[in-house]
Amino acid sequence: MEIIKKNQVKVGIIIIILTIAVVGVMFFLKIGNSRKAPLKTTSREHKFMWIGENNGHPERIYIKAINIQKYQWTNYKEIIYKSTHRINSIAQVVICFLKGPRQGPIQVPVPRGLKLNDLYFLSNGALVLDFRIPEQLRSHIGLWESFLITQGITMTLKQNFKAIKKVRFLVNGKLTNTFPGHYVIKTSF
Repeated sequence: MEIIKKNQVKVGIIIIILTIAVVGVMFFLKIGNSRKAPLKTTSREHKFMWIGENNGHPERIYIKAINIQKYQWTNYKEIIYKSTHRINSIAQVVICFLKGPRQGPIQVPVPRGLKLNDLYFLSNGALVLDFRIPEQLRSHIGLWESFLITQGITMTLKQNFKAIKKVRFLVNGKLTNTFPGHYVIKTSF
C-alpha cells in the first residue's frame, strides 16, 4: 500500500511539473506572438496580410499631399488599422498615399493606375517599394511628376515610421536607374 501511495505522489508531482512547463511555454509563445514584427525584416511572407486581420485598432496617419492653392506640401489625415506586422502597416500607408484625393484643394501627386506590387526590407534596413506602372501611364509621367511621387511617398513613410531611413524604388519588379519621367532613383532617398 505504501509503495502505491509513493508512486501516486511521484506521478502527481510529475503531472504538476509538466502542467507548469506546458503553461509556461504557452505563456511565452503568446507573448512572442503578440509583439510587433521587427522593422528590419527581409521576409516577404506577410505580404498584405493586414487585409484579413480582424484585431487591428484604428490608427491615425498623415499622408503628404500638395495644397493646390499654396503650391506646397501639406498633411492630410487617414486611418489605417494597426497590424501585428509592421510591414503590413507600411503597406497600408503606401496604399493610402496611392489612393489619396485627386480633386479639391489638397491632392496627392499620383496618377490613377500606379499600383504597389510588393514591399520588403533589405538587410541594410532600406525599404524597397516595387510599383507596377502600366505602359500607357508611363508616357504621362514626366520629370516633375516622378519627383513629386517619389518625394511624397518618401516623406509620408518617414513621417509615419521614424525607423525608416532609406527608401528604394523598383518599377515593374526591376531595379531601374530612373522612374518613368527620367527622374534618377538609382540611390535611396
